[in-house]
Amino acid sequence: MREVDGHGYEFARRNYFGRLSYQYNDTYLFDFNFRVDGSQNFPAGKRYGFFPGVSAGWVLSNEHFWNKYTKTVNFMKLKASYGQMGNDMVANYQFLSNYSFHDGAIFGDNLNLNPSVYPVRVANPSITWEVANTLNLGVEAQLWNGRFGLEFDYFRADRDKILIPRAQSIPQYIGFTLPDENLGKVRNQGFDAVLSHRNTFGNLRMDISGTVSFARNKILFWDESQNIPAYQQYTGSRIGSGLYYHAIGVFKNEEELENYPHWSGARPGDVIFEDFNRDGKIDALDRIRFEPSFPEWNFGLNINLQYKNFDLSALFQGATGGSQYVRTESGLIGNFPLAFVENRWTPDNPNTNVPRVYDSREYWITQSNSYWLWDTDYVRLKTLQVGYSLPAHVIEKIKLKGLRFYLSGQNLFTWDKMKIFDPEIRNGSGQYYPQIKIYNIGANLTF
Repeated sequence: MREVDGHGYEFARRNYFGRLSYQYNDTYLFDFNFRVDGSQNFPAGKRYGFFPGVSAGWVLSNEHFWNKYTKTVNFMKLKASYGQMGNDMVANYQFLSNYSFHDGAIFGDNLNLNPSVYPVRVANPSITWEVANTLNLGVEAQLWNGRFGLEFDYFRADRDKILIPRAQSIPQYIGFTLPDENLGKVRNQGFDAVLSHRNTFGNLRMDISGTVSFARNKILFWDESQNIPAYQQYTGSRIGSGLYYHAIGVFKNEEELENYPHWSGARPGDVIFEDFNRDGKIDALDRIRFEPSFPEWNFGLNINLQYKNFDLSALFQGATGGSQYVRTESGLIGNFPLAFVENRWTPDNPNTNVPRVYDSREYWITQSNSYWLWDTDYVRLKTLQVGYSLPAHVIEKIKLKGLRFYLSGQNLFTWDKMKIFDPEIRNGSGQYYPQIKIYNIGANLTF
């Protein structure tokens, strides 16, 4: 017998777009755009949102007064933009009271289960669009006839009316959840910069460019649960930050264990959790916020060199300011990475910061703590290629237009602090397919 099943779904959204652009003499640039979005996720009267955007540019190097600077700065452009975008990615029909069926009600002396209806979610008739307000300011310049190039952009994005549920505690027996509300406020700001250099020194030609970007976000307001201490609140921290016990070492012996507050059942060789609030015990109030895993700084360096018939290209990339929570499934169900057992605590090796061997039942395994937060700062030689092109007089003799031999590689070297994990992989259990080193040798033949 074959079972046949199916389902249906309807979703409605209406959008209007418009754009007006103007430029004069390639010097004054202006653009205005807008969109009107309508979504079924919001009630009548709050269903549509108007989201405009405006940008302007000024090419100073086209102005007459710039003539005295052209030998040094042959191109200069200022630019700015401001715009809004809306978000409606929330559960449907939160402006209506939702109900569901249940077979578990008992009435009077009749002990049979009776069908019943119960509330799933209370209504929020005021729910509407979440709004992102984005500001960009930038400059582009070329110096000494393009030998040096510079691009710099500052950005700030303020997200307002972020759709989140309130954090107030609701007894489980009530049987319903709170709807999303336009409560949250978040700011993300930073910059992107590109610096390039092109030059020729005799037979050597070079083209080098470097990029760097920085982005930091901050939660300006989040609805916090009552009685949460200030150091545990989400407001004021970065998006994705989590609560962790602060690991400050390993208990070396029984004496250290007895002289410091510890988790119930702790023994020598276990990770020490800091008694952050100094109340003489380790509990949930000792957890503090640690920043999320994504790095704030990202950078890259692209190098292209050519000397006579030889050429070389290389790409370096890297990031700093990030971390990754990695705890492998070691112990009863998996093997230990070598770094987890080398120099580990034993009665004969007590002076170490590497805990004893463990299984998944230890408190410092089941409770999130900073011991498993790994620094993911890294620099990687992503690609490297070296080539040689046959000289023109040789090519002519063999009746070809071009012949180039090359040797290339990918993911050749990585300088990082993790060592046993790839700093680019976002996997908390350490299970991933590693990036492969690839070597190629070949030729480009042109007839």
